[in-house]
Amino acid sequence: MSIVREVTAELLGSCAGLFGRIESRRLAADAVAGMQADLSRKNCWSIAKNAGHADPWRLQHFFNDGAWNEDAVRDRAAQAAWDQIACAPERVLVFDETGDLKKGEHTVGVQRQYTGTAGRIENATVTVFAAWATPERRFLIDYELYLPESWTSDPERMAEAGVPDSIGFATKLVQAEQILARRVAAGEVPTALAGDAVYGRSEPLRRTAETTGIAYVLEVGKDHQAQVDPAIEAERVDYLAEEIPTRNWSTRSAGAGSRGQRWYAWGYLTLDSSGAEGERGLLVRWNRRKDEYAYYLTYLPERATGGLARLIRVAGLRWPIETTFQDAKGCFGLDEHQMRKWTSVRRWITLALFAACATAIAHRSAATLGSRLTLTGLARLYGEITRAVHPDEFHNHWSEWICDHNEQARRSHYQRRGDHQPS
Repeated sequence: MSIVREVTAELLGSCAGLFGRIESRRLAADAVAGMQADLSRKNCWSIAKNAGHADPWRLQHFFNDGAWNEDAVRDRAAQAAWDQIACAPERVLVFDETGDLKKGEHTVGVQRQYTGTAGRIENATVTVFAAWATPERRFLIDYELYLPESWTSDPERMAEAGVPDSIGFATKLVQAEQILARRVAAGEVPTALAGDAVYGRSEPLRRTAETTGIAYVLEVGKDHQAQVDPAIEAERVDYLAEEIPTRNWSTRSAGAGSRGQRWYAWGYLTLDSSGAEGERGLLVRWNRRKDEYAYYLTYLPERATGGLARLIRVAGLRWPIETTFQDAKGCFGLDEHQMRKWTSVRRWITLALFAACATAIAHRSAATLGSRLTLTGLARLYGEITRAVHPDEFHNHWSEWICDHNEQARRSHYQRRGDHQPS
């Protein structure tokens, strides 16, 4: 398990210059260690207690007002992940969003909205993420907080949450484009893009990929319109799928899943590729057992044999981002913060991704040495054996401190309401 500690320390060391003071560097190390530890719940209180602090104030100040650049730290972790996959023949950048259920109305970006986390409309915040996926590795590396129009149209609410004046409303599609532009500018150019139907309908995202020479396999809804020929009117993709000749269908695996190979029937139809260097197409996935169809707009920079096999591989590499969400939330506390402000929420996300990235790098190194643990198994085992153990007096101090804090919060609550405290 020392390999996780070594990789984390090395990655933190590479970020030393991004923190203004030695105290900030130490608090960053405490925060990352707490996110990697096996704590029942991860927030400033539990992490401060795990680190041996007498109270959570220093850690809360670190997230809220500390002098450090969370964007630079995020990019340093993303660079470390890129170094792990830069030589991979297929480097797929996958887009997806996830929601964090929240109570109240003060957490930045919160409103009643649909989130896949709950599978329904709930009070939640939503963040757009990007992950690297290869057949062997996966890293959650970049993000953009989604601010609904109910927030961006309310300057007073934005100011109270500490959102910079330069931040306005941006759709999830625009945020995905921003992430792609950031990664390309950093020299981390994917070989392909993948995403669900939210991102497949973004024509600017597809055109950016085409002009940059990046392949894509982006899901779209069945009612999405596409053209086979510029002289023919666009049709719904589910209608076009019916025109795919039988010879253009084949049964192939989209890669290994938790229950073995994922076999589907795949159909392919070439679409209008005018104005593009490569070939645009429509890829259809048919789940025979459930009789369900999925539709993908595709692009290959070069027309070559074996193109269909590559498109299917890229389509199969979209699902690992769901696993990265599970790991980041289940092992590193991505969704457990109690932050409300723009800066503190983004800093928490940054360090959660940092902790996950360091553990993922260590997991790959451990695998080359013969370890058979999954990434989740390694994270949980490391968290168990590194959880700080303090004397009883320390725990008694924290129990008393929490009681005092709760009593003070109770008095302040009634004072703000102008009510008398109940006897």
